[in-house]
Amino acid sequence: MLIDAPTDQLTADAWTRIYRGLNHNQARAQLQQNRTQLSVDARTFADLFCELQDERHTAETATTWLTKAETAIADFLQTSRTERAAIAILTLVRTR
Repeated sequence: MLIDAPTDQLTADAWTRIYRGLNHNQARAQLQQNRTQLSVDARTFADLFCELQDERHTAETATTWLTKAETAIADFLQTSRTERAAIAILTLVRTR
């Protein structure tokens, strides 16, 4: 949401930095804390984000979770750009 798909080395490096720099525990906490303000599709995305984090640790079948993740992402992409931007900010920027 913060940068489009990589089109050159600079944007590829920026995408990698965002991907690797995400604090998953902070993202999870913010998604859970703000869950009631989200649309149904965004809530599904938030819930699955948390479930996938749990399942990553218990090593459930990758194919099943990959399918669930793809569905949640497709649904999430149907939410408004404003809501996607809000979720990006909630999950990336720590409250001070």
